[in-house]
Amino acid sequence: MLIDVVSVTPGLDFQLDLEFKNGERRRFDMRPLLKLKPWNRIAKLPLFERARVDYGTVVWPGEIDIAPETLYDDSAPLTTLDDLEIKRTVEKRRGEKSIQVSLDDL
Repeated sequence: MLIDVVSVTPGLDFQLDLEFKNGERRRFDMRPLLKLKPWNRIAKLPLFERARVDYGTVVWPGEIDIAPETLYDDSAPLTTLDDLEIKRTVEKRRGEKSIQVSLDDL
């Protein structure tokens, strides 16, 4: 089953936080693939962070991509706490002050 990726947030630990067309949010660990060609070319964080969505999958400069089926099948669902961590990371990258969230607020 082909499910397009609609958004990607690369993490500092070489993980991709993904949102799929069906609304699911999942996390994919790229670390094992970074030892293999062609992904070894994006094994440095500045290049890895240039991930973007194109034609329903994740792509990087240099015509490097990964099949959306692989991203979906080999990823894990995100939890509410994971989503909060993603928001804090994105805010920090934008230079905004991160928000404080209590577990009681969930």
